[in-house]
Amino acid sequence: RYCADQGVPILAHAYNSNQAEDCTGWRASPQYWGEVIDKFSTPEKPLRLCLGHFGSFSAHTKFPTCTDAFGAKAWEIIIGSILASPKAPYVFADVSYLSEVLDQSDGWQARRKAMSDQFKSFIAKNDPAAEHICYGSDWIMLGREAGHARYHVALGDFLRNDVQLNAAQLNNIYFGNATRFLGLQPGDQNRERLDKFYQNNNIQQHFPKIDPLVG
Repeated sequence: RYCADQGVPILAHAYNSNQAEDCTGWRASPQYWGEVIDKFSTPEKPLRLCLGHFGSFSAHTKFPTCTDAFGAKAWEIIIGSILASPKAPYVFADVSYLSEVLDQSDGWQARRKAMSDQFKSFIAKNDPAAEHICYGSDWIMLGREAGHARYHVALGDFLRNDVQLNAAQLNNIYFGNATRFLGLQPGDQNRERLDKFYQNNNIQQHFPKIDPLVG
């Protein structure tokens, strides 16, 4: 409720991993965030939420011995259903750790084709302008993946060539959506707090020059 009232963005783990006990990884399902959106987000005070680890369409296949009421659905499909809600204009998904784009092991071409087809289907059905997907370049855990130094290049190749996103869609993913999620656009509560801080400390000249780029 506080985050919705104050425009505070929430970044949440949303992959079936890092579980403390058997099957508890399912607790990270976006299904539960859908319930939060229904309860706390309103058109006047929308909740700003970004769900991590988007894009592999595989979370629901992890730990198959665990049972779950919505276990047959890819978590990305659940996110798509959340985006259909009028209460979810500021719900986003994050592709900062789509490490599958670095995969070069046997059979990687078929796996990449399947993933790109699923990605295309998600975009066409749920997010045609790619207004709900974010990319961040500073997720530290990516450093444990082989080839992590070229992740930004591999991801760009995947989105541009495999998923075939256009320049406007890519601009949203790489920049525009983050300004919306973080509340950095003029008039946003976070932006007003930052503007006040910079003014009070006489450092306005150091505020990033993002306004000409904000759409």
